[in-house]
Amino acid sequence: LHSFPTRRSSDLWVEWLEAPNPYEAPLPAPFEDQTTRFSKLILVRALRDEQGLKAVNQFVRHEFGSALAEAQAGTMDEIYNDLDNSTPCIFILSKGSDPTGMLFKLAKQKEYSDRLQLVSLGQGQGPVAEALVEKGTKSGDWVLLQNCMLAKSWMHNLEVMCFNLGENKGKNHKDFRLFLTSSPAPYFPVAVLQNGVKMTNEPPKGIRANLLRSYQNLVKADEFDTCSKSDAFKRILSALCFFHGNILERRKFGPLGWNIRYAFDESDLETSINVMRRFLDEQETIPWDALRFITGHINYGGRVTDDWDRRCLLTILSIYFDEAIMVKENNEYKPHAFSKSGLYHPATVGPLEEHTSYFSSLPQVDEPEIFGMHENANITFNRAESSTLMSAILALQPRSASGGGGKSADEIVIDVINDAEARIPSILDEDDKGETTFVIQANGLLTSLDTVLQQEMVKFNRLLGTMTLSLYELRRAIGGQAIMSSDLDDMYVGLMNNALPPIWEKVSFATMKTLGSWMKDFLNRVEFMRTWLVQGLPVAFPLPVFFFPQGFMTGTLQTFARKYMVAIDTLAYKYDICGFDIPPEAPEDGVLCSGMMLEGARWDRELELVVPSDLGEMYTPLPIVHFIPCVDHVIPPTRYACPVYKTAERKGVLSTTGMSTNFVVAVELPTAVDPDTWVLAGVAALLNLTD
Repeated sequence: LHSFPTRRSSDLWVEWLEAPNPYEAPLPAPFEDQTTRFSKLILVRALRDEQGLKAVNQFVRHEFGSALAEAQAGTMDEIYNDLDNSTPCIFILSKGSDPTGMLFKLAKQKEYSDRLQLVSLGQGQGPVAEALVEKGTKSGDWVLLQNCMLAKSWMHNLEVMCFNLGENKGKNHKDFRLFLTSSPAPYFPVAVLQNGVKMTNEPPKGIRANLLRSYQNLVKADEFDTCSKSDAFKRILSALCFFHGNILERRKFGPLGWNIRYAFDESDLETSINVMRRFLDEQETIPWDALRFITGHINYGGRVTDDWDRRCLLTILSIYFDEAIMVKENNEYKPHAFSKSGLYHPATVGPLEEHTSYFSSLPQVDEPEIFGMHENANITFNRAESSTLMSAILALQPRSASGGGGKSADEIVIDVINDAEARIPSILDEDDKGETTFVIQANGLLTSLDTVLQQEMVKFNRLLGTMTLSLYELRRAIGGQAIMSSDLDDMYVGLMNNALPPIWEKVSFATMKTLGSWMKDFLNRVEFMRTWLVQGLPVAFPLPVFFFPQGFMTGTLQTFARKYMVAIDTLAYKYDICGFDIPPEAPEDGVLCSGMMLEGARWDRELELVVPSDLGEMYTPLPIVHFIPCVDHVIPPTRYACPVYKTAERKGVLSTTGMSTNFVVAVELPTAVDPDTWVLAGVAALLNLTD
């Protein structure tokens, strides 16, 4: 990296950084000739982390061959050839795909459809399964035990049963076969996994693959033209399948797509198709409102537990269930696109073959525009994939470092302990309060914001106490003066891997940062709280400093309610964007809040509007926002209700209010385009970035 200082070398490095495939692109001279492929892999990880997974794949392909770099597609015929009357086949289930359908096809092919015995495991089904297996070993029937993960207490019996099959191999009927299905579970018997044949069937990737699979599995050729409104059925059917594929594929973008990863499956689509067919047969006109309600709120919406995800789901559905797809001009249906590119549109009203032919012509890799997202969504997805891979690699690392003259693991952890202990501040003490803090009012109570400060101090002091004690105990455990408990052992691993120790995370504020970034963030928060305690209310409040920003929001509303004697349950916030400079004085009513970062879009300082992001710019700061309490305020439909979350994960636990614990408030932002544009893009404000 010594070549960066010169202008020419800087330009060469920028050219390399902007390359679509930096791992294969040559480094600026003389580094290309001096750098190994593995060193280049580290460079890509450090400077272009969204390309990390692709670079690892290329490294493996070059060093070990394509066989290990590509997923090998197995067939049931190959699996069957590896089985015998004592070796079980374990189908590993994954979301969006069930490989047992392949087994039923194999059974039909081998003329075993009538001799495939199955039971879904659960409470009380263990003895039934054992009886089927015992009968099958004598009769030669196949036995399928579904959902083994639901029978945790029966797993030991399964292990013994599979062991006995191996011991009695010569006595078992030669045609007997045992099949198991299970989601990944830590209690599944290791011996069964080691001695069995494993198979998984990944769900189809891409809208094109989803459309073809939906038609293949759910649309019957002999029923395709039987609906009384044949044209409407075919057009709306294709739109419904597009909708199904869209909401499935949005999951790959993580929180940018859905706050919670929902298990939408083919049963939702099948039910929606059947309801749609019945509505078209029984109604004189197309009941669009009923179709939207049944499909959006019930068939699919029944799975959705987050209100902002529900808003997104209904917005997506409105694109596909649009009356415009049935508008004719000169006896031909008017062109109607589901995205700006025009590639995606309703299928024709011709035969089934025309539908599948059109779907086959679609791109195999979807651009973000079909989801209404910015190109940055792909960068977010790739970074998340790369981060998951790196986390798995770190988890597999041995604790003891090998020789080579470096520090031992214990020495590294002791250094981290020394650094942390030197930086931990003293607790927040109420005795240090300033003249304007914790002053008793005429009604005998503290102000609402003073109460918020008290609650925050309790949380910070608890975290400070936990940190101080755990660091002391871990130092003693490393020195052999105390027992290394499971909590301390997890803490040891966390400090080694620059991760927040679980024992701290339990009493910490919501965060997704690494340990080093978390410590810096923690010290800034404590410093702000100490300044508030000593100097009184600040002019503006950085929202990210709070353990519980929702409590701060409520405290501000309560202050307004007491001042003007109005019911607090009639109050809501309206918002005024104030710019980036903190004013000299606090507002008369409400509070000024800063520190929010916009994801999925950016704030234009000149236009003072939400606008699309710049390529590669994942987060942009929002200006200071004036939160103004107002009676019965409703967000205008021309403004975007932007949800604010504590972390980029966005999901949380449902609280007693029905809202996620990660959700703070919805800030209304001015926009020059339809607010639904930002709903589809997954635009939200975050208080704490991942790192």
